[in-house]
Amino acid sequence: MGRLRERLRRQLGDPAKLRPGRGAMDPSIDPPAGTAAQAAQVQAMEQPARAAWVGVPPQDGCLPPIHRAVRQESRGGFVYGEVQLPHAWQHGGLPLAAVAQLSGDAAVLLSGDIALADFDPSRALFFDLETTGLPGRWDDRSHQYRAAHGRRNATGSVLAFLVGTVRIGPDGGVTLRQYLLRQQPDEPAVLDAIQAALAEVDFLVSFNGKSFDRNILADRFARNRMDSSRVLALPHLDLLHPSRRLYSQVLSRCSLGTLETHVLGLDRPDGEVSGAEVPMLWDRYLATGKPGILGPVLDHNTLDLLSLVTLGGHLADCVRRPETTLPEPQALAQAARLMLQRGDEQRGERLLRRLLSQRALQQVVESQGGDLQERPDTQPFDPVIYGASWVLAEHLRRQARHDEALPVLLSMCAAAGPFDLRPWRAAAIALERRLGQPGEALALVDRALAQCPIPDSSSEAHQDASAPDHAELMRRKIRLKKRLETLPSAKKATIAPAPTGR
Repeated sequence: MGRLRERLRRQLGDPAKLRPGRGAMDPSIDPPAGTAAQAAQVQAMEQPARAAWVGVPPQDGCLPPIHRAVRQESRGGFVYGEVQLPHAWQHGGLPLAAVAQLSGDAAVLLSGDIALADFDPSRALFFDLETTGLPGRWDDRSHQYRAAHGRRNATGSVLAFLVGTVRIGPDGGVTLRQYLLRQQPDEPAVLDAIQAALAEVDFLVSFNGKSFDRNILADRFARNRMDSSRVLALPHLDLLHPSRRLYSQVLSRCSLGTLETHVLGLDRPDGEVSGAEVPMLWDRYLATGKPGILGPVLDHNTLDLLSLVTLGGHLADCVRRPETTLPEPQALAQAARLMLQRGDEQRGERLLRRLLSQRALQQVVESQGGDLQERPDTQPFDPVIYGASWVLAEHLRRQARHDEALPVLLSMCAAAGPFDLRPWRAAAIALERRLGQPGEALALVDRALAQCPIPDSSSEAHQDASAPDHAELMRRKIRLKKRLETLPSAKKATIAPAPTGR
């Protein structure tokens, strides 16, 4: 203990000269030898660093020129960049003005969140982070991330060393801002700027931000003893989820880069840094202190932000005008399903019926090209038509429109044959319980069982997924026979011939 006391006395001076209740040295005390020289050295190192950040150019000519400079605040300094772009600025195949279509109705359809009913792009903060690695899990009790792997900072959490934001002006113009840390002790200054930006908006827009970016910011606020409630409470439109809903059956993956290439018409420059390389470049910058190392990261963040804006406009167009925006039948069917689930049932049903009629007309042409799978002894099987038919039939059934659902189910029976017994079962239930035609229901069950013989228990076919459905149809047949025996003969009916087309 005496050795520690002596070391503190050498570093702090005489304790009697310290201000009461303060840990700082009294200004009347002469600083220890070498302090002034060290301060001069730090100041000399700071000046070249400030000039170096201003000179970091964009890595590709298609990127907007962003003026960057070191901004010194009361709680630290950071690199601040800002650029204002007109609404006609072209990013890929879309202008930035496309985001104006992202109204409250479109936001609710895309997200299913009624809190976005008053959404206005000019009142939203579009944001994207570049971090030091992937987190583990979010702890709801402490409002902090529990890092499981990846690069971590000194506190054991994920550090957001670059925060990019976009605001949409009243005229549709875009103001893009970037806040870049030079060192972790300056983080409170960046977080102060982000809190000020959050106080000016009513909504958040991100790509995977509900699961990642938003919670990373909340974690950094909490670790710096700052209020994290607003970033968590603001209504949040995460564009990743509607992108998956619309394009999961069209694209191999729904990352932002894939959507840029196949949907937004944007080809990133050759050699553009990937998100997985960002933590490595940050580590290299810390090791060398060369600002130019982070130039590609700044460009990557800029492209992400601009793509976030145009993607929002494109997705809004997908639910406003799906027939002209979505050329792929699979995406069109997903858009109709989204509308049905989010309350726009009239448009969703109309879109499904239009899709089914168009695909039926194209069926012959596609089958000649070999695009359709052929099932033996049945009409050509089109997965798009089949899936859309099931969605439409379920929608009509929920609305108790069983007389309209029945023809759709019978067309599915003709297409699937014995390979899927779900439409047979649904049609039999509709005939027996909803339409009061047990005789026709029994005839339909007999035809289904005739196409699907009883599985042999000694063969692998007995383990097929259709075995439970087959057993259910057998039980239904027995029960229908008993019911018909108790009915007068006048009420017994036979099913009409099965339709041969849709």
